[in-house]
Amino acid sequence: MGVTGERTHLASQASEMGRRCKAVTDRPVLLGVGISDAAQAVEAAVSADGVVVGSALVGRLLRGGGPDEAHDFVAGLRAALDA
Repeated sequence: MGVTGERTHLASQASEMGRRCKAVTDRPVLLGVGISDAAQAVEAAVSADGVVVGSALVGRLLRGGGPDEAHDFVAGLRAALDA
């Protein structure tokens, strides 16, 4: 699927990968392939048990965002996933 990192849209293969993995394991399945925002996290969570947003979080910190921005980003993701 390419390198990890922030993307403008979730790769179409990501959801398929999540579905395939869930079909063959009883372990939690996490997707973390270019998820950059809350909408993409919600889209990925449809076919997975959770999402990984490492690059998106680190990117915000490297662009000068501090702890408050990191908190706001993660809280926004959580709220979108809970909705």
